[in-house]
Amino acid sequence: MPSVLFIGDRATPAMDAAGYPFLVSALMSSSYYDRGLSFSVVSEKGLRIADVLDRFDELILPANPDIISICIGMEDILPSDGSYPTPLKKYSDGYLALLQRLKEALPNVKPVMIEPFLLPGAATEENFNAIFTAATNYQQTVRTLSRDCGTTFIPAQSALARASKLRAPEYWLSDGLLPTDAGHGLLAGEWINAAKELIL
Repeated sequence: MPSVLFIGDRATPAMDAAGYPFLVSALMSSSYYDRGLSFSVVSEKGLRIADVLDRFDELILPANPDIISICIGMEDILPSDGSYPTPLKKYSDGYLALLQRLKEALPNVKPVMIEPFLLPGAATEENFNAIFTAATNYQQTVRTLSRDCGTTFIPAQSALARASKLRAPEYWLSDGLLPTDAGHGLLAGEWINAAKELIL
């Protein structure tokens, strides 16, 4: 009975909301009804990588997941409380420490890493170029860590950038950060395409 835990910041809704975790759960459970899949979510506005590491025993261990999907980074890049961003090196070191802790505590767990994402919008329009440049560095960190640690990677920024050429950015991310229904659908599709093999 494979279990999947989604852990994320403000862009990751709880399982009882129509977000990408719910959509992945619905689609995977119907397609692979014989696998006894279970899905859960830990989602908090303001959650940074350091918080996940500090609260590892509280947030992750009780779920004892077979697969953990991590979408952490926007609060590190653009904190919702208006505080200072997490320095890039601290973010990178913290993420690596989290992956190492996962390997030690749950040696069979399979991480899925979703890169942080943003588009032009009300929450990002002030100093967008500077925010986007900073976000690119954090996204590269996630890609590099995923490659080096052999995890599954979800290229959310690339997918949203392509989609925003077809419809305006606010069609996908309502304020440049939070996914709309269409945005969640896009993310769910990317997740299933990249990670479904972990369940099969």
